[in-house]
Amino acid sequence: MAILINLLLGTMLLVIAWEDFRSRTVRIYWFLGLFAALLYLQIIGGSVAFTIEKYAINLLFILFILVVLHVYYAVKMGRWIWIMDKRMGWGDIVFLICIAGVWSLAGFVAFMVLSLLFSLIIFIALVKRHASTVPLAGLQSICFGIFYILEKNTTLSLDNWIRL
Repeated sequence: MAILINLLLGTMLLVIAWEDFRSRTVRIYWFLGLFAALLYLQIIGGSVAFTIEKYAINLLFILFILVVLHVYYAVKMGRWIWIMDKRMGWGDIVFLICIAGVWSLAGFVAFMVLSLLFSLIIFIALVKRHASTVPLAGLQSICFGIFYILEKNTTLSLDNWIRL
């Protein structure tokens, strides 16, 4: 069963990337499928309590980041503005919510930093010529797929790497 779920997971990550690159919108059912697959894999691979704890802590971190971004743009613009849809897409946030239970806070922060660097480099090198906005959810889904494959097939892990 886990092999089938991993195949579905890979397919969903590729479709999220493809849709985000193609039309800058991703259908919600891909995110729901991604969340369900990752939740299932996390629960069968560990305890339910630990999975819930990781999700809760990382969701609080995502909320913290969103508040900081809102405050930053409020100070920058001199008034309170809604950054969603204009500065950041909902798909970017929903993607992070979907993967929030995969790593501990340290691993999740490492993923965010590394995937944002990856996204910036790829966008500048390849995509910028054709688009004015960053397909962040798509680029992060590719990066997540790479990290996920590395963690499942090697001894490399963001959680373990961060603790070194």
